[in-house]
Amino acid sequence: MPEPEHEDWTAYLGAGEELLWTGRPEADRRLRWQQIGVAVFGAPFLIVGAGLCLTSLWGIVSGQADSLWKVGLALFLILFSLPFAAAGIFLVAVPSLKARYAPRYVRYALSTQRAYIAESWWSRQMKTYPILPRARVDLLRDGLDTVVLHYGAERDSDGDPVTVTARFEQLADGQRLYHLIRQIQSGARG
Repeated sequence: MPEPEHEDWTAYLGAGEELLWTGRPEADRRLRWQQIGVAVFGAPFLIVGAGLCLTSLWGIVSGQADSLWKVGLALFLILFSLPFAAAGIFLVAVPSLKARYAPRYVRYALSTQRAYIAESWWSRQMKTYPILPRARVDLLRDGLDTVVLHYGAERDSDGDPVTVTARFEQLADGQRLYHLIRQIQSGARG
C-alpha cells in the first residue's frame, strides 16, 4: 500500500487502467454530532470502569483491604473494570483522534475503472471499488467534503441487505472527485 512519503499507485492498477486522481483526508479538528453521540454513549463505561478500578486500587494501597479476601475482591474488581474503562476510552477518544490523524494513515485514489482506499491504522489494507455506470454517487458538503460511492448491496450475517459504500471523507475539494466519478460513469473518461 502506498506509504505517505512514497505514493506510487501504479503497482495496484490493472491492465489499461489510468490513474486520474489521488488524495487524502484533511485533519478535522471540529467536533461533530456523531462524535458527541458516541462519546456520550461511552462516557458511562469510562466513568464506571475507571471509578471502580481506582476505588479498588485505592482500597489496596491505603490498607483498607486488610484481609486476603478483601485484597482478592479488590483485584477481581480491578480486572473486571479494566475492559469497561478501555471501552469507554475507546468510545470517547477514538472518533476524534481518528478524524484528526486520518491524513497520516489514509490515502485515496481514483482510476478510470476503480476507486481505491488505502488505510494503515493498525494493519495495512487496500479496498477497491469498481466504478459502475448505475451506482449512486453523493457529495456531502459541510466544511470538509465527503464523496460516497454506493457500490452495491450485500447480505449481513442475519441475512438482511446492507448497502456497501466507499466513503472518501474529509476532503478539501470533494467536488472535483465527484465530477470525475460522474465522468467515468457517463463514459466521458477512459
